[in-house]
Amino acid sequence: MLYNQLNSLIAEAMKNKENDRVAVLRLIKAELLKKEKEGKPLDETIEASVLMKMASQREDSINQFKQANRMDLAENEQKELDIIKEFAPKQVSDEDITIRVKVKSKRDI
Repeated sequence: MLYNQLNSLIAEAMKNKENDRVAVLRLIKAELLKKEKEGKPLDETIEASVLMKMASQREDSINQFKQANRMDLAENEQKELDIIKEFAPKQVSDEDITIRVKVKSKRDI
């Protein structure tokens, strides 16, 4: 589980002086800890939902900053989003879904 790995990932990022990465990893840990304190047991599903929510928030912020012509802030949010996406589950694209449906339907024929 990601929550168990975060301390070692934070320590590694600190050793490498990756301050942005440390900050994002701490944010992820804080969000997971918040869910745990709500009484929800941390499992991969909860972790994935937290990461997807964080990614969605960053994407919204990036769009708003770009509309306001604040590229510096949009770049910071993009960096955070890239780090979050390292841990978030991979999303299946529409193209992959279409291919899988076609393959499945051909098998059924």
